[in-house]
Amino acid sequence: MDDHNRPIAFILKSLQGRFSYLFVSLVTFLLLHPYLENSSWGEIAFIVLFAAIPAAGIWAVGFRRSVFFVGMLLGVPTLIWCIELLTGADIMPVGVGKFIALVFYLYTTLVVLTHVLSAKRVTSDILYGAVCVYLMMGMTWMLAYRLIEESHPGSFFFSGGESPGGLFEVVDLIYYSFVTLTTLGYGDMAPISSPARSLAMLEATAGALYLAILIARLVSLYSSKPSKEE
Repeated sequence: MDDHNRPIAFILKSLQGRFSYLFVSLVTFLLLHPYLENSSWGEIAFIVLFAAIPAAGIWAVGFRRSVFFVGMLLGVPTLIWCIELLTGADIMPVGVGKFIALVFYLYTTLVVLTHVLSAKRVTSDILYGAVCVYLMMGMTWMLAYRLIEESHPGSFFFSGGESPGGLFEVVDLIYYSFVTLTTLGYGDMAPISSPARSLAMLEATAGALYLAILIARLVSLYSSKPSKEE
């Protein structure tokens, strides 16, 4: 194989793992979603990319039959909720789709986390899974913040005032969730209500703990590998 084709072949091979599709869907959505707000086709693309995450999540948890069954049980209603967003139809009762989506994201995150931490060796797919867990944490808390904001309007403020459109939109809450997860804390958006503050505190703590535990686990796996001399 030519030297200039080796990086491409390596990338294509590494994308054949179970978690790689979830990784690609998450990164694509997070990179493109800020640019898909101001046109009708952009809104459609936003929802399609958003729906790709649970579709990839169902595949990601399909390595064991019982786990896959629960993933399908939660993932299909999540996809139906995305179809509701796209078509405007009321297929499920109000609020049910958001809640099931939250449970599905949480379930997928925990399943992938368990698989990553119980791995016997570090592979490209395990690394994809480790990144997916971190990104899924941000998306899971985003959905939780959305439910809090809808049940308790005014749970957040932006730059010392209310959100421009009343309730904060998904793009605002994605931004806030990842700023909180990384403990960056710009301060331009902050929780006001007690439930929102509690969620923010838990997210910041979970984000810091996850990175510490993940690094310790990966270092442990790497250091436990037998050397060539041994």
